[in-house]
Amino acid sequence: MRKIAPAILLLAMTLQLPSAWAEDKHRCLFISSYHIGYAWSDGIEAAVYQHLKERCVVRSVYLDSKREPHPEKIEKRAHKVKQLVEEWKPDVIIAADDNASKFVIKPYYRDSDIPVIFCGINWSVEEYGYPYSNTTGMVEVMPIKSLLNFVRKTVPNARNGVFLSADVMTERKDYQRYKKVFARKGIKLNKELAATFTDWTTMYHRSQSYDFIIVNNNAGIVDWNEKQARAVVTESGQRPTFTVYEWMMPFAMIGVTKDPAEQGEWAAKAASSVLKGVPISTIPIIPNQRWNLWRNDALSNMAKLEIPLSIKIKSRPYKENK
Repeated sequence: MRKIAPAILLLAMTLQLPSAWAEDKHRCLFISSYHIGYAWSDGIEAAVYQHLKERCVVRSVYLDSKREPHPEKIEKRAHKVKQLVEEWKPDVIIAADDNASKFVIKPYYRDSDIPVIFCGINWSVEEYGYPYSNTTGMVEVMPIKSLLNFVRKTVPNARNGVFLSADVMTERKDYQRYKKVFARKGIKLNKELAATFTDWTTMYHRSQSYDFIIVNNNAGIVDWNEKQARAVVTESGQRPTFTVYEWMMPFAMIGVTKDPAEQGEWAAKAASSVLKGVPISTIPIIPNQRWNLWRNDALSNMAKLEIPLSIKIKSRPYKENK
């Protein structure tokens, strides 16, 4: 991924090539709800660039809503994005994750003349009133039922688990979904939502009293300390831990992870189709469908947890990048 200094996180663009080349290309604007360095949105963006670089001049903007979640601040950044759209006049917009739709697309580009491809919206598009006449997209769903299946195989008598994550909108939204699905199988899922790394550490230690832990996401924990978090898990982790994010695998024994590239690839291909003249109304809204199964043998061995053979056979061993 491209490295861009934090001082220019809001607006960044690809290297501008000679004007003769640019004049022959469409303009594609990528709006990220988050910031450079967040693995999920980095993965979406990389896939968008890879699949559109031959067709578009691709430009990116960032709402930074994980690290700066206050609505009034996001609204100001969204207004700057609107100004950019008016000045640059993109042929198509790709809006990644919830807040790009909430703060930019819904208030400014609902049923506009600019085609919009959204991706990464959690669970449902109803909150934003999609579809509009000018939109299509890919909804982001979690593999909760698959994760629940692996929890039950690993901890057959599980009745009381905990959802440990950052205290941000998307994680609160995810927790409600997890809670309902697990309750149908007689498992009570409690929540621990951390705003700071100290909170997370305290909550992780407290979570050792549950049958299992879902370590869902660290994005939004303002002072997250990767090194210390690994030490906490290594020294204190005794309960089976699960996740749906690959970057959380250093802290989980089993992961059923989403693939951000799937979101970016699909959005780029949909945008390419629209640029070729395909009516956006003919491209249906769909959910993501790709999952990866991981196991962290180092953590499970330290906790003396025997991962079921059926999971070992299907999973890929997670190894740290040293």
